[in-house]
Formats: sequence, C-alpha cells, structure tokens
Amino acid sequence: MQKPTKYVKATLTNSCVPACLAMVTGKTLTRVIKEIYEHWENEGRYSGIEDNIVDQYLSKNGYAVQRIGHEYEPNKLLIPKWPVKPFAPIHIVDVWSSNPPGMHAVVMLKDGTIYDPSNKRIKDISMYQRVFGITGVWKVTDKIFDVK
Repeated sequence: MQKPTKYVKATLTNSCVPACLAMVTGKTLTRVIKEIYEHWENEGRYSGIEDNIVDQYLSKNGYAVQRIGHEYEPNKLLIPKWPVKPFAPIHIVDVWSSNPPGMHAVVMLKDGTIYDPSNKRIKDISMYQRVFGITGVWKVTDKIFDVK
C-alpha cells in the first residue's frame, strides 16, 4: 500500500518540478535538488526541469511513467474531452498558471485532488487556464541504480 502523499512547497524559483518529484517519491525538496544537483545548477534553477530529467529521475527511483499530451502527436490533433481523468496512482501535470504566471507543474492524486507546490489553495484542475500534459506515475520496483 502506498503512503499518503505529503504536500511539498516550492520554496525556490523554478522549483515546482523538483517539489512535484518530492511529493511523488516521498522525499524532501532539498533531497531531490541534491540528487539532480548538476542539472539544477547548470539549467534547472534558471528555466525549470525538462521531461527527460523527470523520466530519468523517476526511473532511477523505481517508477514508470506514461505521458499524455493534449496534442496527439503524429497527427497534431487535440485530444477531445481534455484533460483526461486520473489514470494512475499519482500524476505530474503541466499547466498554465496565473499564480505564479507561466508554465507550471502540479501533482494530481488518483482521486483528482491537486497539490500545487506554489499555491496550496488550489485543489482542482479546472482552476488552471490550460492543461498541457499529464504524466501518470507508478512505483514498480525499488531504486534501480546508484549515481555517484
């Protein structure tokens, strides 16, 4: 049985994705940033964390992901009835936020509850201007490998 997800606040500029990773993995924001330190120092703290770093980090920690974007790729068609309902035990959702303004990442639980690392009052996906993508996350195994 999965432990209840604990809310993690994004206390640094551009730290919404590391805060989401902390909520998914049950770690602290400080610990996640330490574990992605090289990427965080070189690029992340200036422009945020890219999907490939999210995927590698989650894979390293024993998670599998399924990412669904609003725009279905080979044909560039918008998926109808968007956003899709929760489909995994936990999700990381890419949204357009007005507070803070711009691209932002939040956690969505399997019941649809939102944990926004920058705005604890938001609890529903409909409170965002736009949802760009939803990444379902499943714990599949223990930590896979160590990176020194």
